[in-house]
Amino acid sequence: MKRFRWFWSYRIQSTEKWLESMALKGFMLKDFNRFTRIFTFNKTTPRKVTYSIQYKSCSLPDRLQKAGWRDPLKAGKWSILKNEASHVPFYPSSDSLFKRIRLHAYLFLIISIFYLSTSPVNFLILKSFDDNNPNFASIIIPLLILLLLASVTIFVFISYRAYEKYMFNLNEEVKNSRKRIRKIRLAWMYQPLQTKKWLDEMHRKGYELDRVYAAIFTFVPSKHEKIAYEVTFEPKLKSDYYTLHKEIGWKLKYTSNMSVLNYSIWSMPYSEQAPKPSFTYDIAEKRQQIKKAFKMNITITLFLLLVLGQSLYMQWVLDMPSSTFTIVLKYLITFMTFFWIILTTKVIIGYKKEMNLLKEF
Repeated sequence: MKRFRWFWSYRIQSTEKWLESMALKGFMLKDFNRFTRIFTFNKTTPRKVTYSIQYKSCSLPDRLQKAGWRDPLKAGKWSILKNEASHVPFYPSSDSLFKRIRLHAYLFLIISIFYLSTSPVNFLILKSFDDNNPNFASIIIPLLILLLLASVTIFVFISYRAYEKYMFNLNEEVKNSRKRIRKIRLAWMYQPLQTKKWLDEMHRKGYELDRVYAAIFTFVPSKHEKIAYEVTFEPKLKSDYYTLHKEIGWKLKYTSNMSVLNYSIWSMPYSEQAPKPSFTYDIAEKRQQIKKAFKMNITITLFLLLVLGQSLYMQWVLDMPSSTFTIVLKYLITFMTFFWIILTTKVIIGYKKEMNLLKEF
């Protein structure tokens, strides 16, 4: 029996569960084709089988063989392992697979943004709105390409985010039932030490951090005498980043949930006699982390400022067709450009304050 499965290489978890459900129905995986997306099954006795999809995997290590993993089906760089044990003690690493999905997600995102900003569809849409007798047929093909590319990008990115949460074990924390107050703190991620100091001040006032949504900080009455906070930035996370800190005793209050350019806020209650917990006590390491965050933040803000500047030039300097739509777009881009200039200035000033504040920690 043969079955076709769209985008199986991005739907890793659901594909593994699908193969397991097929085994329970008596259909054991015999072969798969990575190009045609066709999976071939043999009719056999229904039984429980656990599958693990691997990418760029080498020969099966002895540790995995002892755990019951057998018979890797291979196709190019892909392989699918199976385990018929009633209890699976551990699973093969999926780091290579995760890196592939992440790479594809961001490649699709970059291609979509590039196509949207450079393709003729923008000019054709504007021209269609400006003409007295608009020719919508001229924009159908480029618009369909854009929609198809956007759909694939959204699907791959959602699949990547779902797999990322699974990889990093990002389960939702239990919601707190105590009375809450909310505070807004804009651009807090560009000021980690200042945000950390502010959280300490809120705790001295009797409130501890419960959760964060974007720039909205939710606090509840504190039930701990001492709480340490950490506001962190990591360019790229390792697969054990969250698990490692949770095992030590840190509680995750916020994370951007992305394995690249990740911002997180952690808290840890501690006793009066114990030293204040910290991710690192090395001042040189803290200084390096601040510099690393600043370089990444300023690079992103300057890049977006360049893109907005280019759009601003096209709207104000070039002789673009005038219509209600283009006028609204022109002023919207102007507003966004000024806003981003303010944000860029805030990033630079915040960096200088962070370096000065480092002497207090």
